[in-house]
Amino acid sequence: AASVRQRLERRETRTARWRYRSWMIGEGHMLATSACNALLRTIEEPPAHVKIILATTNPEKIPETILSRCQRYDFRRVTLGEIVEWLEGICKNEKLKPGDGVLRAVAEMAEGGMRDALGRLDQLVAFSGDKPGLEEAERVFGLVSRGKLLDLLQALAKGEARAGVLFAEEVFDSGKDVAEVLASLVGLARTLLLVAAGGGDARGIDVPANELPRLKEVAEAYGIHGLVYLAELLTDCRQRVRRAAFPRVLVETTLVKLSMVGRLESLESLLSRLDEVADVPISQTRNKSQSANAEISHQESKPAQNAPTSDKENRPLSEREKSALDALKRQFGVS
Repeated sequence: AASVRQRLERRETRTARWRYRSWMIGEGHMLATSACNALLRTIEEPPAHVKIILATTNPEKIPETILSRCQRYDFRRVTLGEIVEWLEGICKNEKLKPGDGVLRAVAEMAEGGMRDALGRLDQLVAFSGDKPGLEEAERVFGLVSRGKLLDLLQALAKGEARAGVLFAEEVFDSGKDVAEVLASLVGLARTLLLVAAGGGDARGIDVPANELPRLKEVAEAYGIHGLVYLAELLTDCRQRVRRAAFPRVLVETTLVKLSMVGRLESLESLLSRLDEVADVPISQTRNKSQSANAEISHQESKPAQNAPTSDKENRPLSEREKSALDALKRQFGVS
């Protein structure tokens, strides 16, 4: 707050050469309440030569009294192709010769941030010189190649839980950044989901053409429902691994769960089976062991031959039970 007030005290002072005096406040949502109050007076009646720029990643945390007096501009993330193109131009000007796939790997790690992409490229050049290769990039940033990740997912789709345990062992023993590896898996799961949802249409899927057949093969092995479960489970694991007491156990458990995707049943099939059972009298749905025990008890007690059957055993579903079943179907969109 004191720093903001000191700067605002000089707001009436004009610059000697330029037309405007500009102040840029980064992460504006972090300003204290007293600082916001001091800034509000200047924003309400700003001098003609003063321009104040608030940059923030959480605009909802900025007080409404300030937001209502500002012009708001929302910026989008830079696309993967634009980052790669920009990095290629920088490498050409700086006479750098990165190997195949290096710039794409750097761009994927940046997740839409050009500054992060430039920082990653600087780190890589400082480590491996002006001709960085994909192996050096994987070693510097703790990455795993897309081919290995596809091999892992293909093995898990076949129910090979051991492949997941061995992969987790390799990641932790080699000292790789577990969060980065999980981020790569999440990104790959998203790509597979786009491939499966597109039905073979490659538009909107930013991957090399030579990788598309392999991606389609893995996507078909999981199916659309399995890929949704895959993406959700990996995303949850990545969020929890930073604060987990035993991150290795968490990753191993997640990968073993993914090996069970082939044995999962959809909600539609479960509800249809429930519907079939609901139409059968309760007495006919008892298992064989219960029937055998009932027969033995009948022989021991020797009841009358024509004893009437209990109404509870043969009764159909009540109206209340039927309405509850219909509500469950509507909730999950099953007709």
